[in-house]
Amino acid sequence: MSRFKVHTYEELTLHISQLDGLKHTQEIELKNNAKELYESLRLKNIIKRTVKDLANDKEFREDGFKATTNFIVGKIFNKSNSAKGVITTFIIEKLVAPLIKNNKEKIISFITDLFTRHKSKEESQSF
Repeated sequence: MSRFKVHTYEELTLHISQLDGLKHTQEIELKNNAKELYESLRLKNIIKRTVKDLANDKEFREDGFKATTNFIVGKIFNKSNSAKGVITTFIIEKLVAPLIKNNKEKIISFITDLFTRHKSKEESQSF
């Protein structure tokens, strides 16, 4: 901190008021930073950031779509119970996989749109 030479009472009061203003500005900045840190550490926000990061990760999206497709098809057609189920599942997978692969960007856009609408709905309800 630099030294400030005071020669008159007026200079002293001026310097004190400048320091008070600086202190007030720094207090507001510190308060805002603390609030921002608190918000970033909330579990809800950590999960949102993680989901958003994963949605933007191309490799994760490809693996996720494949796993989701296999899971859904397996559940719907009870993949492991019979030869008929296995054959049906195989056929459905061969039909659904290209559909998902060819429309990946549309599906991602749709899901992102849903998240955005849900988020804006939550924010409008919180006010």
